[in-house]
Amino acid sequence: MTPLLAIDRLSVDFRSQGRPVSAVKNLSLSIQPGEAVAIVGESGSGKSVTALSVMRLIEREGGIISRGAIRLRERNEVHDLLQLPEAQMRRIRGNVVSMIFQEPMTCLNPVMTIGQQLAEVLMLHEGLARGAAYAAAQHMLDRVRLSDAAGRLKQYPHELSGGMRQRVMIAMALLCRPQLLIADEPTTALDVTVQAQILGLIRELQRELGMAVLFISHDLGVVAEVAERVVVMRQGESIEENASVELYARPQQKYTKALIAAVPRLGAERAPETVPDQKPVLTVEGLVKRFPVRKGPLKKLVGHVHAVENVSFEIRAGETLALVGESGCGKSTTGRALMKLIEPTSGSITIAGQDVTHLPRSAMQTVRRNVQMIFQDPYASLNPRLSALDLVTEPLIIHEPQMTREERRARASALLRQVGLDDEHLDRYPHQFSGGQRQRLCIARALCLKPQLIVADEPVSALDVSVQAQVLDLMRDLQRELGLAYLFISHDMGVVERMSHRVAVMYLGQIVEIGPAGAVLGSPRHPYTRRLLASVPIPDPSRRSRAITLDDGELPSPVRRLGDDPSTPPLVPVGPAHFVQNSSNFSADPYTQGSLPQPAILTVEQCC
Repeated sequence: MTPLLAIDRLSVDFRSQGRPVSAVKNLSLSIQPGEAVAIVGESGSGKSVTALSVMRLIEREGGIISRGAIRLRERNEVHDLLQLPEAQMRRIRGNVVSMIFQEPMTCLNPVMTIGQQLAEVLMLHEGLARGAAYAAAQHMLDRVRLSDAAGRLKQYPHELSGGMRQRVMIAMALLCRPQLLIADEPTTALDVTVQAQILGLIRELQRELGMAVLFISHDLGVVAEVAERVVVMRQGESIEENASVELYARPQQKYTKALIAAVPRLGAERAPETVPDQKPVLTVEGLVKRFPVRKGPLKKLVGHVHAVENVSFEIRAGETLALVGESGCGKSTTGRALMKLIEPTSGSITIAGQDVTHLPRSAMQTVRRNVQMIFQDPYASLNPRLSALDLVTEPLIIHEPQMTREERRARASALLRQVGLDDEHLDRYPHQFSGGQRQRLCIARALCLKPQLIVADEPVSALDVSVQAQVLDLMRDLQRELGLAYLFISHDMGVVERMSHRVAVMYLGQIVEIGPAGAVLGSPRHPYTRRLLASVPIPDPSRRSRAITLDDGELPSPVRRLGDDPSTPPLVPVGPAHFVQNSSNFSADPYTQGSLPQPAILTVEQCC
């Protein structure tokens, strides 16, 4: 059978300091209609360059396709995409071949609403009227399980969490039901339950449409769930290709074996040893953050988004507390409130014995020397006009102005080596790094001042498994050496188990379960915690898990109208230092005994 896509001896170069640097070398692969093929490999191995070459977008990134052909079969006609004029490529992009990009914030227009951007795709490619396009866009947001889909159409990208933006990107790519979907790290920013749903949705659309998928990922657990065939890339070359079941069971190359061995497996890691009794570095009591919901020409206040509701915990020196839960549950908002990047509505925050709840912005600069943050979206948090040297040493310029540039460069060089980068990267700019390399820059910058507390918001989600293991080991080594405390925000349960002394599970802005990592992950008591753990992908294609779905109907929204009772159920002890929200059915099995407990909440439209 003629393949849907055939890449024949593709080579792609970039120019660096006047000479060509090969990013992809003599790559050949094919995809049949309805087939799912995965490309795996470390960050910088050429996976995303291959995808951008298929879309003919690599030229915009400074790449040069020096050799090869990319053939696409559309109905009974075969196109060489490298020979097509740009006008014809615009018709193919999004309609015949669609792509989910790695970093949603850089791909969504910040001055257009979500609805405008989704509807534009349908009006351009399928000629739908505006009303019909908005209705189809809302339906697709429902399918990717984005809560309050009608309300999200009116929002801008910056008003959504990282995981929500990723779901918008997935919806946009699927709107025109393409023949080939290129998914570049499509579930990196998603929690495990939504990840399972999205993977299930992709498989469902494959069956319905005969859609082929080119799946690019560093997460071999996710690849095991979706791919029928796997191509392993290293330094721009394909070094191994096989059916997924065969490749996972009997990898041939030493590099492939190392990749599979580095995958975090839930239950395979021993939780870190108990931390000696130390003074708390961070104490949070009754933290609340609500965002106003306004409507009408006079912007009348009609309700609030209860992003964080009555959250309390503490972290001691040398301890890691993991904060887990679905995208939009309040994890990142909690982290930003602790840093005073957003002002809490109420509650108290104490850092190293100092109450910082009401400190003015000017006084927070001194506090932030001891508290640093690794942000979820590396590209959005790096100034594109600064080199890696300036980005990593910027905290030194602020807090240690007496250091010379040579001293700062030596410190930056040591930090980059610690996170797996080289001295030659110091003079590069953010756009010249891969997604994983940019995240390593962010980690190096956070470690620059040797703080007491690091708020790590998905710090390794963009890293391939081998570098992920190195960075996690680095963070644990630094914790032992310096007594660092971590608030570790993550959706990867294998990583959480590897890093955490304690785990707190969030649902709709509330902590529903908190306790030692071994107890929460080994004997979960709340049905929502069980659901999270049941959704974790298994890095074994022969044991593909079933997709986990939430309750029928629209996902709950954390919006409440004025006058609603904001109280939350108390946490009750169920074991040593193990607490669970006192909900009437928290011990029910979510698969056999009804749905999850949900607060009485309303959508924005119901509030009004």
